[in-house]
Amino acid sequence: MKTSRRVQKRLLALAIGAVVGFLAGELTLRFFLFNTSRFAVLRGKSLREANFYGDRHSDDDVWKLEWLMNDAGRLHDAPAPDKTLGWTVTVAPGTYVHPNAASVGSRTPVFLYGDSFSQGEAGAENSFESILAGSDLAATHALLNYGAGGYGLDQTYMLVRATVATSAEKKPIVLVGCFVDDDIDRCVLAFRSWPKPRFGIRDGQLVEPEPVETDIHAYIAEHPLGIKSYLWRFVKYRRHLLPLGVQRFLRGNETRLDEKKQIAHALLVELHRRLDELHVRHALVLFLGENGLERAPGCEWQEDFLVAACREIGLPFVSTRPDLESAMFQSGRDPLFLHDGGARGHYSALGNRIAFKCLRRAIDGRFD
Repeated sequence: MKTSRRVQKRLLALAIGAVVGFLAGELTLRFFLFNTSRFAVLRGKSLREANFYGDRHSDDDVWKLEWLMNDAGRLHDAPAPDKTLGWTVTVAPGTYVHPNAASVGSRTPVFLYGDSFSQGEAGAENSFESILAGSDLAATHALLNYGAGGYGLDQTYMLVRATVATSAEKKPIVLVGCFVDDDIDRCVLAFRSWPKPRFGIRDGQLVEPEPVETDIHAYIAEHPLGIKSYLWRFVKYRRHLLPLGVQRFLRGNETRLDEKKQIAHALLVELHRRLDELHVRHALVLFLGENGLERAPGCEWQEDFLVAACREIGLPFVSTRPDLESAMFQSGRDPLFLHDGGARGHYSALGNRIAFKCLRRAIDGRFD
């Protein structure tokens, strides 16, 4: 009997110790994450990495945390905030008029939409519009680049919807770029660098987003961080702290895979339907990044999903994979991608020229 009581007391002491230890660890971690003292900032530098506390492909809180940890001086609204799209890059907010629209003249306009892979990060002289202007298509076609860095498939669809109908009589060729590695994932986010529109899904149908609160201070005040335990997040997401298989088990369904697929499928259906109704030639362009090409962790499913969805709904598509793989066979992967600065991972000047072969096939009506 005495032995049994001793065991119970020891177990109770262990349980209390574990709870106290966890609470102490949680409070200590919060101090180093959010305290603005010089001591906390310097000593906590190795902990102030938002990726340690969630999946930036699936969780708004990771993006909010980047703003709120130790660099509140970076807090600012988007450069060109927009209540519908979140922000714009090339086109004017609200009107979405392209600044180069008048330069098309009597040529066939080629509208290219998408994120920074469409927009291009290798300099104006290496952009897709410059490459087309230097090709044999220049006399008959002009490319207007609507690409906007940071857009997901949802914002891309919304910009297509807002701009193509008014130009349908010009019979444009509409190429909708999709960065395979990440653009589908962005559809479940309502905050990515800045607040953005977020479609819902009900019975397989899209539910329109609410207007975007573009004032970032107001947005975060209205939608505060929802993280309950930073220490538990750290255990689940800090690389190499535990075996990856164990961490994935602990995360459960936090990748929101089914939700991403449902929203993306509904977006593709609506995109194809709207452009078909306008009798506009169109295609989805699959831009593969380094991780997508290798099907690295987190990028294993997107390409197969997009190809299957396009074939199911009859949406024409082209993929950069064959052109990139052919170029890699000749010169390796490194020359095709940028490796320095904020544009790291995007196509280089050579990468853009290789990817343009894919755009050229779509312009010619030769789909995958």
